[in-house]
Amino acid sequence: MNSLKTALYAYASEHRILSARNQFDPERWHLEHEATQSMNAIAALGEEGKRLSRRLEEQYNALSSIYEEAAFLAGLSIGLELGALGHG
Repeated sequence: MNSLKTALYAYASEHRILSARNQFDPERWHLEHEATQSMNAIAALGEEGKRLSRRLEEQYNALSSIYEEAAFLAGLSIGLELGALGHG
C-alpha cells in the first residue's frame, strides 16, 4: 500500500473497524470460542498436534489480515469513486 492508503488504513483500524466489528460481537465471540476449542483439541493430540495447531493459528491470522486489508481497500475504492461522482 502506498503511504496515503497506509495512513488511512491505520486510521480505519484504530477508529472504525473495531466499532464496525462490534456489530458482530455475539457471532464473533461464538466462532472464536469454537475455533479455540478446536485448536486446543488438535494440540491435545500430542507434539504434532501442537505444531499443527500453532501453524493453523498463524495461517488463520495471516488470512484474517488479508481479508481485513482487502475489505478496507474495497471500501476506500468505493468511497473514492463516490467522491469522484460527486465532483463530476
